[in-house]
Amino acid sequence: MRVLSDEGCRGIKLVRTIEGALLELSVTPPDAVALDLDIRGKRATPVAEALVARNVPFVVVTGKLTDIPSTERSGAAPAPARDIVSRLTLAVTQRKAA
Repeated sequence: MRVLSDEGCRGIKLVRTIEGALLELSVTPPDAVALDLDIRGKRATPVAEALVARNVPFVVVTGKLTDIPSTERSGAAPAPARDIVSRLTLAVTQRKAA
């Protein structure tokens, strides 16, 4: 979280449950999301599906690349936090320009 705020991101919110994330999405959709693949031991797939349905740009973040099944890796690779912020910023900018 500190890395994101250091990079100039504002309005950062940490949601600790899948249910909480889905509620937040229904109330106030964010400009972009860094989504942990594992939320308290549960797969974050429902949150990812809700983000896609709402056209919210997001990146999937995980502690271990092995957490991602090989069928879902499709180009997945470790990325520094600054790269993640850059990708989210670009996605938000492109979305707002469209």
